[in-house]
Amino acid sequence: MANGLLCLTLLVTSNVMLTNGFGALGLQRNKSNLWFVLYNTFTMILVILACSSLYALAYVYLLIPYNLERLGILIIVMFSAISNFGVLEITKLVNKEMYYYYDATYSFVVNMGLTIGIMFVIDYSGSFGESMVYACLVSAAYAVATLLFAFAYSRMHNQKISRIFRPVPITILTMSIMAMIIYAISISI
Repeated sequence: MANGLLCLTLLVTSNVMLTNGFGALGLQRNKSNLWFVLYNTFTMILVILACSSLYALAYVYLLIPYNLERLGILIIVMFSAISNFGVLEITKLVNKEMYYYYDATYSFVVNMGLTIGIMFVIDYSGSFGESMVYACLVSAAYAVATLLFAFAYSRMHNQKISRIFRPVPITILTMSIMAMIIYAISISI
């Protein structure tokens, strides 16, 4: 339960802290384009599943038998960088508009940091199947958190906001409402 909550926290806060941490990033333009949000979510799910399966195999057949667990961090970073660079290149080849959004919002850096964080959360000490189930659940949590934030952001952006809250960025207001929703769900479970 604690790992799941930590993972959900990473997924939700990464949407705000990593994205806003690199300068306003064009006033969250990626959140206003639903097609980019869907594309980025889909590619991140594929990256999470691919990196998790490759690392689970490396963990079982390379790191544990040869007592090389310390190289795990390097392998995680390497898998995350290679897979996110592949997404960047595929995006550049497939659609110029999506590549513009991908480049303008620093999605390569954000997605790579998010992938590394997610890889650290997943437990690889069990069997390969358990690791993959956990990776699928993390991917689903990522998709839910990203899509909830994208839909809530666009709705709150179009609403009249009280004069007291006008200096507060819309992202912080959206995240505070989502935090209340997630808290309500977590205490009801």
